[in-house]
Amino acid sequence: MATLYKADGSIEDVTVNGLDDLQKHVGGNIEVVPGMEKNINDKHYLYLVNEEGIIEGLPGNKTYPGLYGNVLMVEFGKEFE
Repeated sequence: MATLYKADGSIEDVTVNGLDDLQKHVGGNIEVVPGMEKNINDKHYLYLVNEEGIIEGLPGNKTYPGLYGNVLMVEFGKEFE
């Protein structure tokens, strides 16, 4: 399970089963957002975006200003094992 913060500001829980799902949710190749790692209840989370979001002209994310397109928060260790 992961949380998808869509560019329009909506939020939904999504299922992720590997790289294809990660790429589907961000709309392209994934990039880890540096400095946005988070620890919650001893779990480590990473934030992923489309690595070419600016180049592709994706809209700014309303939840995370400064990021473009969808932002996916995934638990490190689950989808990356």
